[in-house]
Amino acid sequence: MQTQPGVWTGPGLRMNKMFAVPVLVLAGAVVMSAAASAAPANSTAPEVAAPINWTGFYVGGDIGGLARHGHGTSDFFQESETAHTIQGQSPHSSSAVAGVHVGFNWQFAPSWVAGIEGDWQWTRSRFSACRGIGFEGLPCTVIDFDGVGTIGDDVQSFGTVRGRLGMTFDRILVYGTGGAAFTDVRTSLGVNCSVIGCSSANPITTTAEFLTHKTGWVAGGGIERMFGQNWIIRAEYLHADFGNLSQTLFLPSLNCFNFGTCGLSWSRNLHFDIVRAGVSYKFGGF
Repeated sequence: MQTQPGVWTGPGLRMNKMFAVPVLVLAGAVVMSAAASAAPANSTAPEVAAPINWTGFYVGGDIGGLARHGHGTSDFFQESETAHTIQGQSPHSSSAVAGVHVGFNWQFAPSWVAGIEGDWQWTRSRFSACRGIGFEGLPCTVIDFDGVGTIGDDVQSFGTVRGRLGMTFDRILVYGTGGAAFTDVRTSLGVNCSVIGCSSANPITTTAEFLTHKTGWVAGGGIERMFGQNWIIRAEYLHADFGNLSQTLFLPSLNCFNFGTCGLSWSRNLHFDIVRAGVSYKFGGF
């Protein structure tokens, strides 16, 4: 039966209403049931979940890269009219780094974290160069009345002890760090010549090695992310400055034509820029 255009009031409409009412009731029951079952979990979750706490001891490892740079000069000297032949030799090199770290964090007030950390890194940062002996600008080749000097050094490891201060954003920690840095530098100086101070009648080929313990400062910053209850990953940048180094190779007096002392020296400063990523295990839960 049709009473108005487009409006059906016959059995089909009654059948739709018959099905629609139970479906709506069932849907409402499902929604209410789901809400009821979810309500306790949602209402109790904030009560049982403790806030993130960064306080505790941690140990870990890291890996990255090191860029080494500095400025310096080498000098072939003797106490005569040609006293010094100074040339610029400055160390620049890059190397991988890998190491371990251990530290302690203390969270306070309530989003700040203070701590202390120590680490030791293995690397193989090397530099070597060759220079002419005698007058400045002479080539690095043994020729008549001339010779060569060789300089080089090797850094195999370094360590730091640093304070840390940062701010937390739940599981994220952004921090600055600074403290002391330590390293050993192995330096090699060599002379192969028959020049002023190294006569053809008394040619000389000699080398000397030096081990220097250096202490400097280090500063940088980084970001950490806590996963689960105990694992932390990090990305970090550090700049280390070990100050100046200077070594001298003295030649035998016979090769100095009795003009006093003569030899080869090398002076330079030493800086590291380090970028690394690491993972730490924090003891204790939240």
